[in-house]
Amino acid sequence: MRELFVLLKFVYVILLPKKFLSWQTCLLTCILLWLLALSQTETQRDILASLGFLSLIAALWFFLQERPFRIFGFSVGNWILSLFLAVFIAASLWGEVGYIPWVISPLIAALIAIVPELINSKFKLKLPDPHARARILILLFSHILLSCWIQFHFTINYWLSTQPDLVGQDFSNSAFVVKIQY
Repeated sequence: MRELFVLLKFVYVILLPKKFLSWQTCLLTCILLWLLALSQTETQRDILASLGFLSLIAALWFFLQERPFRIFGFSVGNWILSLFLAVFIAASLWGEVGYIPWVISPLIAALIAIVPELINSKFKLKLPDPHARARILILLFSHILLSCWIQFHFTINYWLSTQPDLVGQDFSNSAFVVKIQY
């Protein structure tokens, strides 16, 4: 019993918000909305669950702003956030997740990285300096290219699953398709 109280105190200390706009507040809002969704009708449950998922995304954004997640010195917080947003968008619009989040995730990650550089503290559009504009364009176009390659991967896999005779063909001269042997 004592261990349970120690655990609850530990969770309370972690989730106690230090300020109103923090990841803890958004996470507690998410949990509250999901708990409220349990006792509602189907339409209300869907709305509350969607709001809860948006609160989870906001909590993740605040958390990644406080503690950037880095792999080999590169911040991957935008990618993590974009995957959550892409899953939410795909599930909301099409009712299933499928491959769409993988395709739109690089585009969302680019927008997450670019928008703060185009908006000032008063939420007005600002024109970045030429060096920043070049970096923004390179970032945007590289993410568009990555998104196209991911879509191309899913298209090739679809073709190979619907037309099995393509698997037996020789792609050794192809610049796009590489057959990987296991």
